[in-house]
Amino acid sequence: MKPLAKALALVCVATLLAWAGDPWKEKPYTEWNQKDVQKVLNDSPWARTVRVTVSWRPLPVGANTGYESGAQAPGAQPAGAQPAGEMAPAGPAPGQSGTPAAPSDMALRVPQAEFVVRWVSALTVRQALVRNAELAGNPLQDPNQLLQAQPDSYQILVLGADLSPFAGANEADLQGRAELRIGSTKKKLAPVAVQLLRSNAGGRLQGVLFQFPKRDASGEAVVPANEKSLEFVCEVKSLSLRAKFDPRKMVNREGVDL
Repeated sequence: MKPLAKALALVCVATLLAWAGDPWKEKPYTEWNQKDVQKVLNDSPWARTVRVTVSWRPLPVGANTGYESGAQAPGAQPAGAQPAGEMAPAGPAPGQSGTPAAPSDMALRVPQAEFVVRWVSALTVRQALVRNAELAGNPLQDPNQLLQAQPDSYQILVLGADLSPFAGANEADLQGRAELRIGSTKKKLAPVAVQLLRSNAGGRLQGVLFQFPKRDASGEAVVPANEKSLEFVCEVKSLSLRAKFDPRKMVNREGVDL
């Protein structure tokens, strides 16, 4: 095979592999499997996983400020993470077999919490929610109501195993503690509404929904065409939550999907 033809063939293979990894481009949502759904909801251009240091609750007994800032975290962690404050097993130092490592050398773990920031006004995400319910054997009674809706705001949902920083805040207060930053225009949009989502009246907090305007007072779209960067920022209590999105990648089979 000639060098140019070989190079083009490799590019085509790479393109097909990339395409195959994006279910929202490859096939209709009705054909998504559970892996596809989870990719859309947790590992796609519409979802960002953010880890932050837990500073809103006391450190575990025996913890100190010597914790490494980049260490793995307990709490809302993948399976296998150690409990907060536990040290990773420390082996002997090189050349000192059997000699315990000094505390400063131990791989101490910083207590961290994990949040998922999800752009739920996007049709792609709503399709994933409908499909997820179907695969779980609990389909929505009227999925078309969710799928055919045309949200008049950009809706961003914050999820996490530990939402205690939001628990004591009211919805009106949270409107002043969050914003959507538009990269090209430097505009900072305040939410038009915030909703604390609970399992039932007075029940456990399950998520926080932030709604941002799609248009400004003059009727112009707040997100310009070909925008490169949108950043969600929320500062509440001692939690500083930031998540960046790239609208150029938030594209399904029909086009840009926000």
